[in-house]
Amino acid sequence: ITPKNADETRITWSTSNKNIVRVTSFGVIHGGKAGTATITARTENGRTAKCKVTVKEKTISIKTIRMNRTNLEITKGNTSSLKAIITPSNATIKKLTWTSSNTNIVTVKKDTNSEKTATITAKAIGTATITVTTEDGKTATCTVKVTKETTPNNPTNPSNPTYGDTQKLVESLKYACKFVGKIKYKKKAGGKLENGYSDCSHFVHRVFEHTGVMNKFVKSLKWGYHGCPNTTDVAHFKKGEKWDYSNASPGDVIWEHYRSDSNHVYIYLGNRKVIECCPRGVVVTGVRRENSSTKKYERKIIHFNIFPKAPNSYFDLNTKTIKYK
Repeated sequence: ITPKNADETRITWSTSNKNIVRVTSFGVIHGGKAGTATITARTENGRTAKCKVTVKEKTISIKTIRMNRTNLEITKGNTSSLKAIITPSNATIKKLTWTSSNTNIVTVKKDTNSEKTATITAKAIGTATITVTTEDGKTATCTVKVTKETTPNNPTNPSNPTYGDTQKLVESLKYACKFVGKIKYKKKAGGKLENGYSDCSHFVHRVFEHTGVMNKFVKSLKWGYHGCPNTTDVAHFKKGEKWDYSNASPGDVIWEHYRSDSNHVYIYLGNRKVIECCPRGVVVTGVRRENSSTKKYERKIIHFNIFPKAPNSYFDLNTKTIKYK
């Protein structure tokens, strides 16, 4: 105020938006939500002075960052996913940069819907380091080893291999998902799945026959008794025992036995999802009756030895690739 000896020294303070910034009768301001507001000081005779105030969001920096995996082995030509885990979880500065130490071996691409996840692609045999970096320079790394595709132990009979890798698994699950919503349930169905009819065991058999995993038809009842060659029982839950999917890997067959003439089989996709042929047709659905203990059911989780055991992985229905949690 000028002059300093002015008689009218009473000032009235006001704000253009109380939600953004408040002002006391002494001219003290308090920030609210992010935005811009104008503070006005008005004298008794109507003279005014204004100040534009910008309120920014409170900045919470990332304190620590790590990856969900520090080492990863993948075969050439395949893809996988990595996830960055930051603390605190409510950090406001979340922009992350993903890089590869050698893009000729492994490339990395940040997912479009999240700064914290990225997809890697194995280009050539070798080792590369994937690094995720925060805006203020904090880093986390994962060493990725790319190996060549494993040759089956029995290459003279490719229709019945005894060993394989992720590529064969992806091929099988992609083929299974091809028939979601396109097959009607028909008990004791035969022929190709492309004919549009199937039941549970016929569907599972045809999926794995198509990709060369098995060449012997197995009825539902026999799945529970090693009816399929080159398999291992991952878990066996007898009637009355609680059961779960914690040891199941993508591509595993889940066999359920109710009574001598009533059985069901379906394929585990990981991430608590399965694909099955049921009276609704071929559908992808969530796991059911998990951790139940009932006298009616006996269950087995059956693993094809051709597939890798990876309970911490799942088949991504959008990208049609195997990803890791």
